[in-house]
Amino acid sequence: MPKVLKYKKALVILGPTTTGKTEVAFTIAKRFGGELINGDKFYLFSGFPTSTGLSSFLVTGEVPTHLYQELEPRVDRLSLIDYLLKVNSLVPNILRRNKLPIIEGCSYGYTNAIIEVNKLLPKPKYGPFIGLRWPKGYDLQSKVEERVNSLFREGAISEIERELKESHKYSYPMRKGVITVPIVEMLEGRINENKAKDKIIIGMLDSAYSALRKFLDIKDTIWLKHDSKKFEETISEIMRLVKKENL
Repeated sequence: MPKVLKYKKALVILGPTTTGKTEVAFTIAKRFGGELINGDKFYLFSGFPTSTGLSSFLVTGEVPTHLYQELEPRVDRLSLIDYLLKVNSLVPNILRRNKLPIIEGCSYGYTNAIIEVNKLLPKPKYGPFIGLRWPKGYDLQSKVEERVNSLFREGAISEIERELKESHKYSYPMRKGVITVPIVEMLEGRINENKAKDKIIIGMLDSAYSALRKFLDIKDTIWLKHDSKKFEETISEIMRLVKKENL
């Protein structure tokens, strides 16, 4: 059993999609006494676990989670101010339980807002900020194609059909999701399944590269090239940085 560390700050794990953030965050929370806080605007919504790509790690109940699937589809979205208010309330409560708050996600707006607020605090309560990126030679397109095929097998189409029947066509996830929009077009007969998959793949690739460019502009982020084959090295390095930050 790892030695219990007195945590003073929240760990923030950021980066684009498919970099393994959620699995890394989940593993750290499980091993070292952490609680996960969502930093992805689409994961906030209920009703779309498959079509928003919500990881199966987050529904196991093995670690406490916060701000996942909390908003009804009819809610437009959570503003930066409202998100910060919720996170700023959660973090001290988690720390008082001597648990490690771990914010993970790929929404640049939420993450950048946390960083800017942290700079203004007399006693910063967030850090380290760890960015995960793909390792050298990583075949992002193949990974995205694999994920898209998996989403279709796991019921993304039936999930969107259900939400359409619930009159949620104009909800934020349905209007803005790179996965949901092409599936709606397919269900409405405007494109076929292969075209829908192609549009999703292109959308996910564009979103991933765009997110990385934005995240790279955030100062004070420690970037790690995360290779799933060297998973334990990533965990060890992040915990080394967490311990250093909490001395």
